[in-house]
Amino acid sequence: MKSVVAPLTQLHHVLNDDMVGLNNVLLSRLTSDVPLVSVIAEHLINAGGKRIRPLLTIASQRLLGALKEEVLYLGAAVELIHNATLLHDDVVDGSTLRRGQETANALWGNTSSVLVGDFLFSRAFQLMVTCKTEGVLSVLANALANIAEGEVMQMTQSHSLNLDRETYLLIAKRKTAGLFEAACTIGNMVGGGTPEQIRALATYGRALGLAFQITDDIFDYFPPDHYGKTPGDDFFEGKVTLPIMILADILNGRITPSDDTHLHLADVTWLNLLFTEQANRTPDDYTRVCNLCVHHRVFDHCMRVASDFAQQAVDALSLFPETPIRLLLQEIPPYMIDRCHDVCPS
Repeated sequence: MKSVVAPLTQLHHVLNDDMVGLNNVLLSRLTSDVPLVSVIAEHLINAGGKRIRPLLTIASQRLLGALKEEVLYLGAAVELIHNATLLHDDVVDGSTLRRGQETANALWGNTSSVLVGDFLFSRAFQLMVTCKTEGVLSVLANALANIAEGEVMQMTQSHSLNLDRETYLLIAKRKTAGLFEAACTIGNMVGGGTPEQIRALATYGRALGLAFQITDDIFDYFPPDHYGKTPGDDFFEGKVTLPIMILADILNGRITPSDDTHLHLADVTWLNLLFTEQANRTPDDYTRVCNLCVHHRVFDHCMRVASDFAQQAVDALSLFPETPIRLLLQEIPPYMIDRCHDVCPS
């Protein structure tokens, strides 16, 4: 199976010295004279994340020239924001596994996790205010507001089959893609990008983030080896994501099934009951949903949506010179799609 980390690994290698500098900044901001704060923060930061968002921040600046130290502080701020949202997400979702390890809330409780998430946000703010590039603080502030709004939208609207595609994508844009977009935007702003270049990097980050979210939603039903998350988390929380939306559309006749599929009224009734507040979703239900997704070729539909966003990301980079960094950034979206194709049954 192809690995999505291959171009990321190469990009890490090309920008290794820059990433070492970023990690030094990041680790210096995790210290606290309250021991539990440092323990939980370091547990999360050292849990094996690929640092995708700060890597994109640095790469977006380095598309335009030599490293500017300011971008290291902004990249670290982006990573702290991301990890703070993970701490809060795991509490809201009741998750017990993250990146193959027990979550902080499973180890130290919800209260400690929320408060340490707040600590990471405060450290991110301290890094943000060191930035002298005009407009950067506004971009990050808007991203933070969108993340919070996306979380509330997801909590209030994504547990019903009445969720429509437009709202699903809006939640994904605010909750996930927005930070990808901000990471790329501020990097290019620090690099001195033209308005056209900055817009192009914003498009790249946003489209990449949406493709990332859709593939993540697919992996809830067919995770790759060593994925690091419990399969079925979204399902057992009753969270309606793109695979479930498309399955519901097929079963209800809103999407025409392929010639070799057959619809059953019992499946329609059962799925409608499954995603209600009162539903008790079981492992057998999860297996049945996975089998229906395979039978009705749901993942083919999902992959077409994800592939469209991946192509948007690739196209957005066309106005930059063909440097090694640009070429590696262009490889990330198709590798993400290839990974899904390799995992999902057809």
